[in-house]
Amino acid sequence: AAEEYNAAAEELKAIQERLDATHSDLGVATEALMEQQTLLDTRLTAMYKDGQSAPAEVLPGATSIPDFLERPDFVRTISAADADLAKQLRLQHGQVSQQEEDLKTAEIQAKALEFSLKARKIEIELRISERQAMLASSQKDLPSIPDTRAARRSGADLTLWRQTVRAPGQAGVPPA
Repeated sequence: AAEEYNAAAEELKAIQERLDATHSDLGVATEALMEQQTLLDTRLTAMYKDGQSAPAEVLPGATSIPDFLERPDFVRTISAADADLAKQLRLQHGQVSQQEEDLKTAEIQAKALEFSLKARKIEIELRISERQAMLASSQKDLPSIPDTRAARRSGADLTLWRQTVRAPGQAGVPPA
């Protein structure tokens, strides 16, 4: 039982370390998610204020032929970056959700293991108490055992003495 208790205590320690790591990972992921959300919000606000989100709206503002030719590439690059940012945001949101689930699962495991540890501790303490009671009972009976043996020996010695006195030859004592 003590070995099981020690093994469970080690397992609880490992779970608590995983809980700490998950808390830390969740904090980092949440920060990254907030940064990405802020960046996307800023980009959407700028697009709304500027009113230039479609390539057809950007092209008339070109000042030269090379500028006119580069503007569609620029718009595609910005659109791709916006799409990538939105994709990263969804991915990070999924990671945060998964870490929150992992954290809940680990916390449930830790609580179950703590309960199990408490139950094992009570079981061990009960066994120790029973053994101590048994030992105390044995120690109480211990002094009477030598007295009983001594009484038996004294009785046997007394019988031998009586036989020797009454009939020395029968008691195994040679005649003098």
